[in-house]
Amino acid sequence: MKTTSTSRRTIGVLATSITVLGLVLGAAGRAGDRGVVTAAPAPVASVASVASVPWATVTDPGSGASVRLAGPAQPGTMPVQGRLMLYKYVASLPNDGGQQRLNVTDLAAPVRDPEAMTKKIADQVGGTVIASKPVTVNNYPGGDFRVTTDMGGRRVLVLGRVAYTPRHSVQVLTLALVENERDAVPLHEQAVASLRIP
Repeated sequence: MKTTSTSRRTIGVLATSITVLGLVLGAAGRAGDRGVVTAAPAPVASVASVASVPWATVTDPGSGASVRLAGPAQPGTMPVQGRLMLYKYVASLPNDGGQQRLNVTDLAAPVRDPEAMTKKIADQVGGTVIASKPVTVNNYPGGDFRVTTDMGGRRVLVLGRVAYTPRHSVQVLTLALVENERDAVPLHEQAVASLRIP
């Protein structure tokens, strides 16, 4: 899985856009350092590239959401709209293959239709939903989705799981160039299988 520096920037912009554009619900932001990143042993996997990844568990203290990402993650915050804040934890995939992230945003109101939100996210980044299905995470509604879009002259694949608690949107995203899908899918599957939301 190789990408260029332009592709890495494109993937980063797309990941932020997906989070921001899907969450224009208005919410109160919180200040302070929220990121807790701890090393975790690699999970047992049948794909050689998955087994060799330096998995790290990330926990967002505001929501309690935790996930094992495919590498050490850098925490950060970003104001989105007004007082709406995005709390992100970003890990680079091995061999410059893209990125994986946990994004948490406070919600002003519960999301009633996760499928409609997935479509809005794809539409607003000029993407196409190529697969989508409802899921629940600890009894919270959400969805798994695959979106493709053109960014910087390259086709980008976004694999996502989103869950909506009454107070938070929690997203696990894996972004890679479309030609790296075979390598990205098992990494994404491992991450979403580890997602925990109290």
